[in-house]
Amino acid sequence: MEPRTETTAAQWIGLERFDPLAMSAAGGVVGALLLLAATVVLLLQGPVPGMAVGWTLGVLGDYLPGYAVSWPGAFVGAGYGFLAGAITGFVAALFWNITHLVIVRLLMLQRLIAKI
Repeated sequence: MEPRTETTAAQWIGLERFDPLAMSAAGGVVGALLLLAATVVLLLQGPVPGMAVGWTLGVLGDYLPGYAVSWPGAFVGAGYGFLAGAITGFVAALFWNITHLVIVRLLMLQRLIAKI
């Protein structure tokens, strides 16, 4: 069998598809670690005199049921961070793959028109 010498349009411009499941997992882990780390740092710093500990981050409790700037709340927040990161990673991969498809199809059309 003879090796192909012609490169595909995707290889030519260096675009490859993203795996939405892998992007979801990676985004979820990053989101979970970020919210967990933010909460833990606030807990380790302690409160500013005259103010509650982490009151600005504590506002997330209004939107995320069960979240609070506390040790158990840090792990609840990590769960929410994972969910938000996973959704963000999936949507990012989806948009990337759609963009990839459009660009590759346009390049293939351009090459087809150039042969005419």
